[in-house]
Amino acid sequence: MIRLSWVVLLAGGILACGGSSGSPPTEKKPDLIRELPPSSVKCGSGAGTLSGRLVAPNGETPIVGAVATISSADCVAATDGTGRFEFDGVPLELATLELRKGIFSVSTDATPGEPLNLMIAPDSVRLAYVPGSYDSVEDVLRGLGFEPDEIPPWTLGEATLAGYDGLFLNCGAGEFDEDAVAKVRTFVSKGGALYASDWAYSTIAEAFPGRVRFVEPFAEAGQPEEVVAAVHDDTFRRVLGRSTATIRFDLEFWAVIDSAPAGTDVLLSGPVTQLIYPDIDWDSIDWGNVDSDQFDPKPVRSVRPLSIQFQEGKGRVTYTSFHNEAQNTEDADLLLEQLIFSL
Repeated sequence: MIRLSWVVLLAGGILACGGSSGSPPTEKKPDLIRELPPSSVKCGSGAGTLSGRLVAPNGETPIVGAVATISSADCVAATDGTGRFEFDGVPLELATLELRKGIFSVSTDATPGEPLNLMIAPDSVRLAYVPGSYDSVEDVLRGLGFEPDEIPPWTLGEATLAGYDGLFLNCGAGEFDEDAVAKVRTFVSKGGALYASDWAYSTIAEAFPGRVRFVEPFAEAGQPEEVVAAVHDDTFRRVLGRSTATIRFDLEFWAVIDSAPAGTDVLLSGPVTQLIYPDIDWDSIDWGNVDSDQFDPKPVRSVRPLSIQFQEGKGRVTYTSFHNEAQNTEDADLLLEQLIFSL
């Protein structure tokens, strides 16, 4: 699908919130955030080993970085890139095992011995999505074994979100009115998990001002290219087995993050090309007689966040500049699956 030209976008008055058009991020981010416990741990001097694997409801996709605890030993593990974990040196007795990742969890009674095969129940969480024009995160969810409910964009302001654990906003769903934005803000503050991609940035900026800065005067400034991104999240590193990921942007005008303030984690970042617009009084432009030459944007390359996450109230918000249409690389597909389990 071809996106509208940038002049049409400008005429439609699409504006970004926060940030600056050309300066690189000023906040320094650690090379690795949220470092996880090892996947195999020695818990004590017991004679038992309790191990297993955690997968998605489809019975196949491993859930990586899930934190595992066991009642019979004071130690913690986290699943590896294949979803496996192991507790060694535990007592030979019945114990309660719990694994948790984001809004997803599973608990069972187990005795050391044969490895366990554990699966997140598809009905253990309620998920909803708002359809869009350039994205289809619902396809990713269904591929993982979930069946999310659809909330049409024009009904979001009246929708009842209280019963849901996760809400997904697709790119191209449009801009929402104040009632819908307030509904999303309340949903997250009360413990809901929100994921949004690309052009859905406007809802993130309006509902949670100051939590992430997008470039100005127009966030939709990204240019098509393949980016080798730095991976700052331990879960993603375990998924890929390395600290870089290849992300492809095959469409123009994707939303560019300028920077993330303190309290917002950058999961991925990389060198991208964006358009920098001249210093113009945009409010005084006669959109009925636009001469595109007067804008004359210049392409500039700089390192920008590509995926961020932050806590808000009792809930959490995750955003990616990339999404899950045909542009995806194998790396992006793997990251999107695990990102869902990190909500």
